[in-house]
Amino acid sequence: MNTESKEIAMFPLNILLLPGEQLPLHIFEPRYRQLFDEAEQNSTPFALPYSKNGVKLASKCKLLQVTKRFAGGVRDVIIECTHLHSLERQEPLFATKLYPGGVIGAEIELRNEKLATIELLELFADFIEIKYGKRPVLEEILRYRTVDVAACIAMSNEDKTRYVIAQNELERERLLTGLIKYMHFLYFQEAQAENGILLN
Repeated sequence: MNTESKEIAMFPLNILLLPGEQLPLHIFEPRYRQLFDEAEQNSTPFALPYSKNGVKLASKCKLLQVTKRFAGGVRDVIIECTHLHSLERQEPLFATKLYPGGVIGAEIELRNEKLATIELLELFADFIEIKYGKRPVLEEILRYRTVDVAACIAMSNEDKTRYVIAQNELERERLLTGLIKYMHFLYFQEAQAENGILLN
């Protein structure tokens, strides 16, 4: 685990991403065009700082893919979180660059070796089926850990924070179980309404 502080470029959206989670972005401001030029040319990592209610975290990310290019260096991209760190500070500029920077601290280890339980994976498969209309094959997700499940279900920043600060893996799994059951219920209700079925 990395325990040293490190200066890093920052893309301040106040969004929290978990390891493995991806996010599409439209890059148009000159300072962030510079950042993504460097990410594309030199594989430069960057962080999304997140701070709320006294919790300060940073999602260390990489550029995964440029999906569309426009004139003047404007582009659509997909980024992926690789690690989660504590956030020590943010600065308006990073060295001599146009874009912001800051300092991240210790890595928060979420990718342990414990696999998600079959019960959680079955619940996750049910949710994916009702949301996307196609059920994942259990054998394909048997190697998922709880953080892999968490990265796939589009949790709110607040729920992600609860997940990160949970005391142990069992507490994280219980949190995911409750969230997935609730989201499953919401999507089921939505599907029923679309089919003209309203439940009293």
